[in-house]
Amino acid sequence: MGIALHLIECGYRVSYAVTSSFAPLIRSIGAEPVVVEPLDIRGRIISASAAAGNSVEDRTKVRRFALDLINQRTAGLLSQLEGLYGSARPDLVIHDDSLDMAGRELASKWNIARMRHHSQFIDKEMDEHFLDFSRDNAVLLTVPNLPARRGITR
Repeated sequence: MGIALHLIECGYRVSYAVTSSFAPLIRSIGAEPVVVEPLDIRGRIISASAAAGNSVEDRTKVRRFALDLINQRTAGLLSQLEGLYGSARPDLVIHDDSLDMAGRELASKWNIARMRHHSQFIDKEMDEHFLDFSRDNAVLLTVPNLPARRGITR
């Protein structure tokens, strides 16, 4: 939201792909909501993880199941975005790959500049997939300004 608000304040027209529940919030900052209906996969992944055992085979099955759901969600969103944006293609796509890659895929398919927004903390324990920025035109990292706590330095 902060990125969209800043772009609007700089005079850019901003659209934001969101579910209908977020549309009023997007309108309130002056952006245009583009309402999508993504496949809800979080609960299914959490349930599969909780039901799985601790073996390598069980964890591998859950990971494959989650990746299949993510691919289904991405394909569904990509199809929706293509239809919703139609002839009004954006000049730049800022995307977040946390549960799907529809924004990145759309930008690649339409040959539009893209910027990856990485909104999670980055640390040495993170999965390499999430830290591979080599295919992105640019990466925007948002880091919260946390108050200093005892024993923690910035």
